[in-house]
Amino acid sequence: LFVFDMGIEGIALATILGQILSSLLAAYYLVRKARTFKLRKNDFFPKLQNIKAIFGLGISAFTTHILATIVQIVSINSLKHYGALSKYGSEIAIAASGAVSKAMIVFMSSVLGIALGCQPIYGYNYGSKRYDRVKETYLLAIRYGTTIAVIAFLVLQLFPRPILSLFGSNDPLFYEFGSRYIRIFLFMTFINSLHPTTSTFFTALGKAHIGFWLALMRQGVILLPLMLILPRFMGIDGLLFAGPITDGIAAIVVIILGLWQVRTLTRMQESSVSEKTI
Repeated sequence: LFVFDMGIEGIALATILGQILSSLLAAYYLVRKARTFKLRKNDFFPKLQNIKAIFGLGISAFTTHILATIVQIVSINSLKHYGALSKYGSEIAIAASGAVSKAMIVFMSSVLGIALGCQPIYGYNYGSKRYDRVKETYLLAIRYGTTIAVIAFLVLQLFPRPILSLFGSNDPLFYEFGSRYIRIFLFMTFINSLHPTTSTFFTALGKAHIGFWLALMRQGVILLPLMLILPRFMGIDGLLFAGPITDGIAAIVVIILGLWQVRTLTRMQESSVSEKTI
């Protein structure tokens, strides 16, 4: 992008090359370095049983990505329409939204890294009936994820202009709208780690249907309707307030479900200990 001055084509090429390189590294590890299993020709032919298992584990992430795409389409079109009716104009509204989205990728990647990294630990200990370790890992994931979320919240709320300046616009209206976008739409960032952490938690325990409904609830049931309804009454500000309202409602739901599952694991651990004692 900067060295070869290739613009958007450079970004696209870098994305493709990154995917190819990561695939080659994964293939090399599986063929040469993996000790627990070896790739065979038969492994490249689909099996119904494996497809069902993959679908069950991946339905939550699949739903999240599909809905995120739909939300992005609705968001851009709404910003274009309502931005044109505001003093900012559609171009500034869309540009600021894109800048904020890129900044959020850094935060969400860190949170998702913790959430996904805990999945094999959940699954292994749940299968071994070490429910205390499952609970401990989940609570640690919540703790570390929330720490990252709080840091991200403070940085975003205190330094919106320096963050926006990374994306290279000198228009005062860009900074004005971008700062409003960050401070309103991302106001509940400090609790945003709860949803992905809890969703992956349930998926790892074999309760993919709960993870699916959590993904569907946040973006499909709450965020999309709010993005379509609020701007009709509040203009472009309606799009901004749709974010914290969605995050707040989603956080309440995942806290309730998370506490329920933690208590269930506690009872299961007590029952397991009692059986061993007898």
